Amino acid sequence: MTRHTLGLLVLASLALTAGPVPGADCAQGKALHDASWAEPNPQRRVELLRQSTAACPDPSTFMDLATAYLGVGDRDAAISALESAAQQPGAEAQQGQIQTRLARLYLEQGRLGEASASVGLALHLAGDPAPADLLALRRAIDTDPGRSRLSAEQITRGLTPRGILPRGFEPRARLDLYVLFDFNQAEPNAAGQAQVLELAKALAGGGPGQRYRLIGHTDTQGPADYNQGLSERRTAAVRRLVLVGYPDLAGRLDSLGRGETQPKAPGDGEEAHRLNRRVELLVLP
Repeated sequence: MTRHTLGLLVLASLALTAGPVPGADCAQGKALHDASWAEPNPQRRVELLRQSTAACPDPSTFMDLATAYLGVGDRDAAISALESAAQQPGAEAQQGQIQTRLARLYLEQGRLGEASASVGLALHLAGDPAPADLLALRRAIDTDPGRSRLSAEQITRGLTPRGILPRGFEPRARLDLYVLFDFNQAEPNAAGQAQVLELAKALAGGGPGQRYRLIGHTDTQGPADYNQGLSERRTAAVRRLVLVGYPDLAGRLDSLGRGETQPKAPGDGEEAHRLNRRVELLVLP
């Protein structure tokens, strides 16, 4: 297990036990936070904000710490600060902003599974109509050349709990996969099979007893009833390939198709069609 993966698991555990932090000195934390605004030295400002979060973990201070880290060029530390912000009590109201910032940084770092999950959560929290900047960010992530070849580790990270949500919003562990098929074919092509292999590894490494669902989506080319059947055949083929290597998943992985009824990208151009042809992975409760 990598240090990063362990850190994600620790953060997820903290989210389950959210509450007042024992021993927090929020008066000292506020004083340090206030002092950071008057500090002209970027490195010293980072240190003041680190001391502030240590004294009194607060999502706003972690967000300012992330900004300070970016000011000294440390993107990895900025990501860690934002991940910590997402898990703090009181983060609910700022979760959309936190996830948007994370999505941008994950994209810069090539961490596309996490970028996709974070922008998806930000859109979920934003509601309809979806903000144009978030839609543009999701398109940038989905059109990245590496998006159709996520590793098992990237898939796992993309399904990791992302933070504390506002009341009324259910956690959604889901990830779109761009499993490639040749035109009008139900079986994945060579590149698609490579992506399915990584998917299988990720699912096999999940928690014991965890259940999953594959949902197939097509573009809008062709008759709707044909596309419905094609989406069903494609997800059935993906499921069958997963079970070849990991038959123990048979009782925990199901599949269905939605045809062209749930497009992800608007428009009738080739890029929109490509983004709408996808396999959605859901983690079931």
